[in-house]
Amino acid sequence: YTVSTPDLDANRSRSDIWLSSVDGKTTKRLTSDPAGDFNARWCQNGTLYFLSTRSGSSQIWNIDPSGGEAQQITDLALSVGNLEVVPELQGFLFAIASSPEFIPPSAWQTIISNDEDIGFVDEPEAQLVLGLILTLYNKVNGDVLERSDKMPLGCEFLTKIEANFDEQTAISQWSRGFTIGHDWLTDVWDEYLPDELDTEFGSSAMVLSFFSSRTLAEAYYLESTTTPRHRKPRVAFVEYAEKVRGLFPAALSSYAHIGRTISEVMANSSQTDA
Repeated sequence: YTVSTPDLDANRSRSDIWLSSVDGKTTKRLTSDPAGDFNARWCQNGTLYFLSTRSGSSQIWNIDPSGGEAQQITDLALSVGNLEVVPELQGFLFAIASSPEFIPPSAWQTIISNDEDIGFVDEPEAQLVLGLILTLYNKVNGDVLERSDKMPLGCEFLTKIEANFDEQTAISQWSRGFTIGHDWLTDVWDEYLPDELDTEFGSSAMVLSFFSSRTLAEAYYLESTTTPRHRKPRVAFVEYAEKVRGLFPAALSSYAHIGRTISEVMANSSQTDA
């Protein structure tokens, strides 16, 4: 929660973010900057995102409640008025950034809006929202270029494996967004993917889309653990899902590596031909 206190010397009020136990008996102050900190949102990895004016304008910041300094996430020309962590958009942008062919924002932004007019209130709001989307894209693209195996921002797995199929969980939303982007780029991958990488690519895509829905996960499970002669699965579904969870970081890195490597090879080939 946010606590505002008057700053008589500066002739304004300041706000800080506090934590409280469920019973309200204990409290902890998380921020104490002279600027305003507000609009806090929990992420499922246990960190807290909030808005702060400490950089001169309202921007997104992140802090670990267990300790450490706040880190600035965005540095946009316009102030950020609302804060939401959008795992589904992150998953979609990961698929876009991993494409072997560069996809301009003008192409994929229509997918985000379902080919409809988003209906911005005014030009500043349009610049703000599109700026936030591009900031997130740049962050995701940076991870793709590094072939990072780090879990997406705010998308850590829940301890109980079956809970991750709940459509409200961050990892399920991320996987749904990835699946949308991956399927949208099917023709691109069909054109550029070498046959020798087909198995690795397919396995990585399966892992990354696995938690998008329980129905899809069970289809993958049966396909991987049964044969026409042996229709009984060799392992329990929960055990199989645990294995997929363990493969998720490597699949992130592998999927990104395949796409970026193909892109780099094509770029080098074009320069040589020129």
